[in-house]
Amino acid sequence: MNPKTFCIYPFMQTVIRTNGGIGPCCLIPNMGNIQQTTVKDFWHSKQMSDMRDTMLNTSHSLPDCQQCYSHEESIGSSMRTQALTDYKFFNEKFYKKLLTHFNYEQCDFPTRLEIHVGNLCNLKCLTCCPADSSALLTEDKILKITNYDQSDFQIDEDTLEQNLKDLTQHKIEMLDLRGGESMLSPVIKKFLTQLPDTIYNNTILRIQTNGTVLDQTWKDILSKFNQVELMLSIDAYGKDNEYIRFPSKWSDIERNVDYFQQLTNIKMYVNCTISNINFLVLDKLISWCREKNLYFHWTLLTIPSYYHYQNMPDSLLKQGFEKISQYTELAEFKKYNSIENGSSTQLWQEFCSMISRRDSYRKNNIFSMLPEYEPYWRTK
Repeated sequence: MNPKTFCIYPFMQTVIRTNGGIGPCCLIPNMGNIQQTTVKDFWHSKQMSDMRDTMLNTSHSLPDCQQCYSHEESIGSSMRTQALTDYKFFNEKFYKKLLTHFNYEQCDFPTRLEIHVGNLCNLKCLTCCPADSSALLTEDKILKITNYDQSDFQIDEDTLEQNLKDLTQHKIEMLDLRGGESMLSPVIKKFLTQLPDTIYNNTILRIQTNGTVLDQTWKDILSKFNQVELMLSIDAYGKDNEYIRFPSKWSDIERNVDYFQQLTNIKMYVNCTISNINFLVLDKLISWCREKNLYFHWTLLTIPSYYHYQNMPDSLLKQGFEKISQYTELAEFKKYNSIENGSSTQLWQEFCSMISRRDSYRKNNIFSMLPEYEPYWRTK
């Protein structure tokens, strides 16, 4: 067992993506497809058995896990290392004992199930992709940016319902629902309204949401679970978030956040994707999170590369680092990043061209959010 390559996820989690792809985490979604298998059959498949065996009995790195290894080299951490911390795998001497203690080696079914329930979404966030937003998919087709079809990211309802039904027969520690906007899914709403009490009482419901959707049915659902975790996907404060996560309304988000904070069974935090669109305004979002007493969690956007936070003029990148220097919430980010790599002329031009196309279609203007960019703007 090699602590530099070992990951806990293959021993306790299964993830289903919007196209039906299935794997042990969202970074490896292509080890099968839920349309041809079931969660339980995949869990016991040769692929998963071989992956677990390699992690337990060799020091080899796994090709499927290269994305995490690369993140660790570039920023010092990854989804793999974060998972080890979350599940208290702190000391490599005790990895094997911890697996045995928590019975992860003997699990007959994943104890944590993450389902991307479809790409149905009311927003078309700039740094999203068609697989996660039906609204962005529609816009991409109009602008001839991509040529995906809606059916490419739509799990058959019977398949989804059957696998959801199967999980009620097992002990599930966490049901993690993502979208698109998972709170728009009729299948999910129907499923969550008729669960046995054992699920409501013993399973953590985790919902990833853009914070704009809340109706009475969801209020009833949330009240039934003993524990709910809400991951609020927010990338900026106020009008800046409305620009990035178009066409959201900040007033809706604030109203819903205030409601969620009244519920004692809900833990809520902000998940922010850092890119070159929000790097210069992160300070305002962090200040708002502090005001609302919300934990601020960040992830680094790497694909497409023209949205990477370093893809901006060096002088502005330096300003961005100066602005965030006071925030402990970005301590790890500041520790592992610098201005050394900077941007390339080609990537900056790709960024400017893409944003200009989106702005023209949406009747928006990035300079209303980032006037600093205007002197440097380059389009083909």
